[in-house]
Amino acid sequence: MHSLNKKPKYTVAILDDCSTTRRVTALILQTQLGCQVDTYHSGEQLLMIPSQHMPNLFLLDVVMEDIDGIEICNRLKKRKDAADIPVIFFSAHCDAQTRVKALQSGGSDYIDKPFYPEELVARVKSHIDIYLSRLEIIKKADQQQALLRVLCHDLQNPVASVFSLLDYVNSVKEYNQEMMDLAIGSAQSALDLIAHVREFQSLMHGYKDFSIQLVSIQEAIEESFNIIAPLAKSKNIEFQCEISENIILKINRVVFIHNIINNLLTNALKFSNPDSVVIVRIHTVNESDLHRCVIEVIDEGIGIPVSIQTTLFEASLNRSRAGTSAEVGTGFGMPLVKVYVDLFDGVVEVESPVKEKLRTTMRGPGTCVRISFPLSPMTDEEMIMLKP
Repeated sequence: MHSLNKKPKYTVAILDDCSTTRRVTALILQTQLGCQVDTYHSGEQLLMIPSQHMPNLFLLDVVMEDIDGIEICNRLKKRKDAADIPVIFFSAHCDAQTRVKALQSGGSDYIDKPFYPEELVARVKSHIDIYLSRLEIIKKADQQQALLRVLCHDLQNPVASVFSLLDYVNSVKEYNQEMMDLAIGSAQSALDLIAHVREFQSLMHGYKDFSIQLVSIQEAIEESFNIIAPLAKSKNIEFQCEISENIILKINRVVFIHNIINNLLTNALKFSNPDSVVIVRIHTVNESDLHRCVIEVIDEGIGIPVSIQTTLFEASLNRSRAGTSAEVGTGFGMPLVKVYVDLFDGVVEVESPVKEKLRTTMRGPGTCVRISFPLSPMTDEEMIMLKP
């Protein structure tokens, strides 16, 4: 599966006051590694790189007209946004004392000029790979810690409820169906939370692989409506589907229905007011010569606060909140939707409150969750498969 927005795998910043060296070095790295290369002719210019544009590696000349490369490295290592980024020095001055100073300043490696292209490429790639691997390890460790905190925090309430309810039933020494139902519901909430955390971890670690099928969007939405119907009936909420054509999507059917659409519809129902409408609008668009299927789930509910919107897809944060009928959730629904949509090169966006162009007879701010997937041309064999 390929990403729609292909970006260079690596980014390298080159500092050298010789324009020829900058051009040659950049050409070698761009050709051999396919990386993005940003060149700088002075130390002051390089030190002005903003945090959001930091490279994966700095390649610094030692001897410069304004600030030498070793001093530049010293300053970079004092910056929080650059301290861990590897630095490779390259210079024609290869005496031992200069090498030692360069490495003591925080440099990761030292290459002599003139350098062999193959050696340059190998060393740059090696140091970037080590750096990115370290970042990935740190990210996963932080994510595990965050998930553990969320799990411990969110499990506390349902588990405590189970104990309290069972303790009450035991104290009155009689069977109370209502209390038992509440206890069972609380226990199920705890199990749901554990299942969602496990599911999220499996996806993030790449433990799951999905086959691709031809899925009729209209049929999939109707199946999802049938699955969620009891919940909709309990709040007297009507489902409406607006679709101009039967679009066929190449995706995993089970994931699309149960992990994406069901999650979106359940969320819409949870935060919708009783006696309202949830609309699913499906259409196609052309973006930069790319044909896409767009699915919008629109509710008339209480909307999503801006503070929650900014972290809606982050599983490491606890954002669970009660629905309009005091429904409880795990807070993992939207993060899971995002991961699944990403797996199939899709895009997910949230709009709340809903803009006028999407509104019907809205009874609240409302929310529109918009997902889109690329539509690939079908082969002759696939066309035959679709025929009744």
